[in-house]
Order: sequence, then C-alpha cells, then structure tokens
Amino acid sequence: MNETPFQVELVGASNEALRQKLDASGVRYHLHGRLTEHAKIVDVYNQCDVLLTCSYEDNWPNILVEGGAYGCKPVVGPGHGCEEFVETYGIGGVAKEYTPEAFAEVLYQVMKTDVPPQQLQKIKGQIRKDHDLRSVTRQYRDIMQKVMAG
Repeated sequence: MNETPFQVELVGASNEALRQKLDASGVRYHLHGRLTEHAKIVDVYNQCDVLLTCSYEDNWPNILVEGGAYGCKPVVGPGHGCEEFVETYGIGGVAKEYTPEAFAEVLYQVMKTDVPPQQLQKIKGQIRKDHDLRSVTRQYRDIMQKVMAG
C-alpha cells in the first residue's frame, strides 16, 4: 500500500458547506475547482491512486476512462455502467448501496489493496486501447452499418 498520507483531491464545484465538513473531518484536501486544461487534469490523475464517483446514473462516464488510463482505481456505486466498468477491467470496487458507510467501506478496501505494477500497466493499456479514437470510431461505424442494414 502507498505510504503517502491520505489526501482528497477534489475537482469540480464545491461550496462552503463542503469545505466546513472537510475542515471538521481533519482530512487533508486540495480543492482544484473546475479544471479545463488537459495537462492540469492529467496532473491530478497522476497524483491519485483512487477515483471516487458516487453518481447514481452514469452509464460509462469519461472520468472513469480518463482516471483508469492513468491508473486510478475506481470506487463507484452499484447498478449501472460504473459498476460495469469496474467489472470489465477488474480493478476498483463497487459500494453495496448508496450510503456514506457503504462508500467508505469499499473505499477503504480499495485503498488498502495493492495492485502489482505490471497488472496496473496492463489494465491501463487495455483501457487506453478500448477507448482509442480509432477503436471507438470503428465500433460505432460497425453498429451503424448493422442498423442501416436492417
């Protein structure tokens, strides 16, 4: 397990209530705000071991693909494409339900589980290959050809 002290890297909107909760928790954190420059987003992914998303409805969000391409282990909720992403690549974890306790439990399990560097490289490579522009374009074309053929 990585011996670096735990720190939350929060990307996106935040508000005073969230800041107060983070301050009260004693957890180290960094609020990045909304990032639009690709290089800055990559820097954040490269700093992180785990990517937490508590979305209820995403089918296969880009954040999982982007994070996975840089080796971030996803922690997600059950019952949709986020869970499918974790199962497809065999990395990360799925909360049993949408409660803070369930997410905390799976987050802890994923954080304490080491993924051998060779295995992580293989998973990163597969995610990048599967989501390569040419590969996605080819798949889309094949689907559209089947639809047009009837």
